[in-house]
Amino acid sequence: MKLLSVILVAGLGYATASCPNSCNGHGTCNALDQCTCYLESDDVGAEAMWTGADCSEMTCPRGTSWIEASGSWQHTMNVECSDAGTCDRATGECTCFDGYEGSACQRTACPNDCSGHGICRSNIDFATDFSEAVTEQQESLVDYYDYFRVTYSGAWDSGLHYGCKCDIGFRGPDCSLAECPTSEDPMDAETCLKYATWYEDESPTSGNTFHLDDWDAQAQLSWYNPITEYPCGGAPAGAECSGRGRCNYNIGVCDCHPGFSGTACEDVQQLA
Repeated sequence: MKLLSVILVAGLGYATASCPNSCNGHGTCNALDQCTCYLESDDVGAEAMWTGADCSEMTCPRGTSWIEASGSWQHTMNVECSDAGTCDRATGECTCFDGYEGSACQRTACPNDCSGHGICRSNIDFATDFSEAVTEQQESLVDYYDYFRVTYSGAWDSGLHYGCKCDIGFRGPDCSLAECPTSEDPMDAETCLKYATWYEDESPTSGNTFHLDDWDAQAQLSWYNPITEYPCGGAPAGAECSGRGRCNYNIGVCDCHPGFSGTACEDVQQLA
């Protein structure tokens, strides 16, 4: 009889079975033999720290999804690895795809760490940089900063997109390109003189009357640009090598077109 009782008890225990692997100590077993995995904290809305039928797999940090939109110009939140990486269930760490970084792959990475020729800045930082640069050029306008303040906040990717702010003398997405010398186009002195004269005589900083109808839209806004020499200083107009040569970005030296010379191709060679 004792042997039969032991067999019956064992059979009863087998029939009622417990949760798989006793939830590995990472959760509780309910009446239906299902594991309820522990949460990351006791806070309301906290996510599970473990997952799987036996709570044996770790979850990964979460962030805003880079690819899945939830409507109203917003992206789905609380997505493991932000849809920009894969989760290692053994360690609970994200392996980010190329171009993303962070514990949850929640932000873009600056390419090549800006090649040692710049700093990595967020879109929020760049907006602030622009506001401060413009304000410094317009010290006579007391409320200029408050009125023209530029911010990048409230968007789904605010503070998540990063880019390189290159040191002086370098450019490119990763600041790996050496800039070439710039100067005025030697064959377009008349245009450059027009803008230089306007800036000196008609801009708001000159103290003279500012007539919006006198110049085209680009000239009207030249005083707004934080770059002082606009648009004929070479770099502000994008005219490296004075527009009369090609830049070797590896060494920052101009290869001038035939008929032009100088470090910035700013001189016209005399015909023999």
